[in-house]
Amino acid sequence: PGRLRAAVLGAALAGAVACAAALAQRSALDDDALRIDGQRAKLEDLAARGREFDVLFFGSSYLHRGLDPSAIDARLAERGHAVRTYNCAFAAGFSFETDAILRRVVSELTGPGPRGEPQRLRWAVVEFPDWSPDSKNLSALRTVAWHDATQTRNVLRAVAAGERASRRVRQGAEHVRLFLTQVLGAGFGPIAWDELTGGSRAPIEALLPSVAAARGFNPLGKEGGDEPGSEPEDDVPAAKRHEDFLANAAAYEASVAALRDGGGKAKGLKDYPLAALRSQMQFLEERGVRVVYVVPPVPWRVAHADRLAAKGVVPSLLVFNDPAKHAALFEVSGRFDRGHVNVKGAAAFSLALADAFADVLSADAARAEGGRR
Repeated sequence: PGRLRAAVLGAALAGAVACAAALAQRSALDDDALRIDGQRAKLEDLAARGREFDVLFFGSSYLHRGLDPSAIDARLAERGHAVRTYNCAFAAGFSFETDAILRRVVSELTGPGPRGEPQRLRWAVVEFPDWSPDSKNLSALRTVAWHDATQTRNVLRAVAAGERASRRVRQGAEHVRLFLTQVLGAGFGPIAWDELTGGSRAPIEALLPSVAAARGFNPLGKEGGDEPGSEPEDDVPAAKRHEDFLANAAAYEASVAALRDGGGKAKGLKDYPLAALRSQMQFLEERGVRVVYVVPPVPWRVAHADRLAAKGVVPSLLVFNDPAKHAALFEVSGRFDRGHVNVKGAAAFSLALADAFADVLSADAARAEGGRR
């Protein structure tokens, strides 16, 4: 009996240690995976003072590099709307990753605050999601991190909507593998150790002051370069991307001209995972947050956006990839590369979005006033 008791206690202790290690690995994976381009610093800043803001921006580098909250707030104030905004977009933000971060942040900032303060967050301005199941860097930590149950279900629905059976099988298997990796935290012991020993704090603490001061905005082409520790949108260094863009400016201008002339067609909705979009909208609505979708000033047609807006599926859509209407956003002097604006372009994009969003706020206020009469 004594040996049996000792064996049972030993097994229980080993199990407890294994569970603790697994939990540590999961925690480290979930948070440490979000460090790229100051992601974790931004999330920590929002955790500390997120209830100061009325509007959050979510999306990829097109918003992260293009929307300046300070400039937007100033223009909104000129238009009679005293709100505070924060840029919670991230470089290379994949639609499902963006949705995972949106849900995490909004869940933390809605409902009564820790001291009973009322909810301030009322609007989410979200880059229109394509919900593509294709993703770069499938083995990267940040890609693994968003594969929770909700996002894995959504991405598998997107895979099922694809046209080629062989591709559906391959993509589905890859995302299931990433989900299992996320659940088990497999292979992330070194990250957990770094987290537990505090070795991971220095880069985050170095970024926090600049992230907080700019409220998450980090433009390309600014004097002094990117923030220390910033991650590029792809594997090509930023300076090289800018040089290549200038060398091929004629091709860029041709793509802008084609878009201005109506190039590209709106796609049908057969291959678009509406369930993922509706799930996101429902999540926000249940928490008292209104959503406005945004098409950034990119020189190509954004699939599905026009069709969904025309059908009324998307409640509010602000479109900036229209060179005829927003010519200033497509000037070569305001671009860093084909898809991204530089500091000058960000100033123009911020003002254009502020004016369009001010119209949304004014219309919303008018409806509310009419409802009270």
